Amino acid sequence: MKLDDKVTLPDMVTQMKREGIEVIESAAGVHFATCPLCNDTDMSMTINDERQIFVCSNCDRGGRIHTFIKYLKGFSSKQAVLYLVKQAAIDMANEKKEAQKIINSLEANNEK
Repeated sequence: MKLDDKVTLPDMVTQMKREGIEVIESAAGVHFATCPLCNDTDMSMTINDERQIFVCSNCDRGGRIHTFIKYLKGFSSKQAVLYLVKQAAIDMANEKKEAQKIINSLEANNEK
């Protein structure tokens, strides 16, 4: 069983923005960014939304989101996946809290 079957990991662009990386959006689900892995100053990193992969034409690193986090944070593969699972859990908890606030507000308005 793959991790993606149980947990939806943050998409590539969302996670990169969360890590403080400026991502330039373009057409057709392709984005560009400066590569924090090689301290490049050009927009050498390409991010493909559909395939959820990145590649840097300057340092030749690429892969999926857990590979990016592994390189960025200096983590092992296992640490990178755990980091992303924790991020996903936080996102789900926050979404649940927001949903509950909306439900409570609606119920309070119906009681009036």
